[in-house]
Amino acid sequence: ELLVVLVLMSLMTALAAPRLAGTLSATTARTSAKRIATALRHARNLAASEKAVYVAAFQPDAARVTVGRMPESGRLRAILETDDLPLIDSRGFTLPEGVRIESVAKALGEAEEEGAAAILFYPDGASSGGRVTVSDEKGRQAALSVDGIIGTVRLEE
Repeated sequence: ELLVVLVLMSLMTALAAPRLAGTLSATTARTSAKRIATALRHARNLAASEKAVYVAAFQPDAARVTVGRMPESGRLRAILETDDLPLIDSRGFTLPEGVRIESVAKALGEAEEEGAAAILFYPDGASSGGRVTVSDEKGRQAALSVDGIIGTVRLEE
């Protein structure tokens, strides 16, 4: 009887494990989008509380997101063209393996130039706005948008 129970349990485990693994891998793009949304909300809050312009910089080649305060004398394009972003008090993270930044679009919908892109958050709560799309190795996508007028960050369904 014990052997029959062990065989049945191993059979059920063998059938259920691939399904569970598939379900977990399906959430990587969505989870990454949520993590980016959290970083953007944090940047918006810091911009308002510190009365400074904050930048969320996206480096698609490295699948990296960096948030930091914009230097007073800095120009955004010059900052984004360097590999080591010269932002003040910057913090960043790399997306999980297999997840990449698919696109970063400006508020009006046009795609950013090749390479690094950014969304700005201003002290009054507004932002430059935009839409960020991430995808995983299986082609599943998740997106979030940033309102240009009030700076709110929203995950898209």
